[in-house]
Amino acid sequence: MKQRPPASTTAIQAEAEIWFVRLRAHDCSARERRAFDAWLAAAPEHAEAYAESERFWNKLDLLPHEPEAQGWRGQVRKDEALPRRYFAPVWGVALTAAIAAACVVFGLRPTASDSATAVAQDYSTAPGEQRELTLEDGSHLMLNTDTRVRVRIEGGSREVELLRGEALFDVAHEPGRPFRVRAGDISVADLGTSFNIRSGATDTEITLISGRAAVTRERGGVAVELMPGDQFISGATAWRKQSVADLAAVTDWSSGHLVFRAAPLRDVVAKMNRHGPGRLVIADRELEMLQISGDFRIGDPDALLHALQSTLPVRVEKSSDGETRLYSRR
Repeated sequence: MKQRPPASTTAIQAEAEIWFVRLRAHDCSARERRAFDAWLAAAPEHAEAYAESERFWNKLDLLPHEPEAQGWRGQVRKDEALPRRYFAPVWGVALTAAIAAACVVFGLRPTASDSATAVAQDYSTAPGEQRELTLEDGSHLMLNTDTRVRVRIEGGSREVELLRGEALFDVAHEPGRPFRVRAGDISVADLGTSFNIRSGATDTEITLISGRAAVTRERGGVAVELMPGDQFISGATAWRKQSVADLAAVTDWSSGHLVFRAAPLRDVVAKMNRHGPGRLVIADRELEMLQISGDFRIGDPDALLHALQSTLPVRVEKSSDGETRLYSRR
């Protein structure tokens, strides 16, 4: 890009808004994305303006049912549809001029807004099954047992909804096109990270493996930034952020193993039951907090049963209905 005289704050914000919209167009080319990268690096003010645009529109994403938000999304070029606090009175003029300038400098062709609804693709696994996916943007997903996701990727939008179960994400980095994962009222936005997310019956658990990510919780308006090793757990009435000492124990399932380090038997049984086959039942509650360590292959509960009987005061009884009950060996 040729050097230009310093632009006003309004003009820079206008250009940032154009880039934000353009990068999300279905026909945005690789050349345009390289031009955006050059524009972003040309001045610190450019990066600040683009970050402000992202913050503004991401806030609208948190309000999908608000009529005002719907109107703002659909009328990017109409300054009267946007909050006065965000735009100067000359915004409409500046934006129109910036669009024309962008077309001249970058050889862009004005295009109509893409109003077509993204086609969602569902992927799922049965109990005891795991599945690996590579999305069209290069991101990788590993679906754990009994999991279902809904994927929408088009233009500037990359979104996955975890409908149930657990998935490990390795997200391809794309400047200006964040990857968003939703699970109930929890949203995870990142720019190129690896994280594990599990949606249980009573809570949702997000663990960041690498990179960085922002987690938002609609109830209470919670917004939390995660660093590697951080875990965000959201329940029906409360949430918490904590550090994870052993990340391998969170993603162990992706390698076909379940790893436990001094874990309560109650948690071990719950995790084994998610992966099957068969079902373990703790018949005597006094056994629930007994601790066990080990590395067990998924689909091989007999190895766990052997370890329990060898190291703990546990007696095993298998029933005709497929359940295996654990009793205290007195």
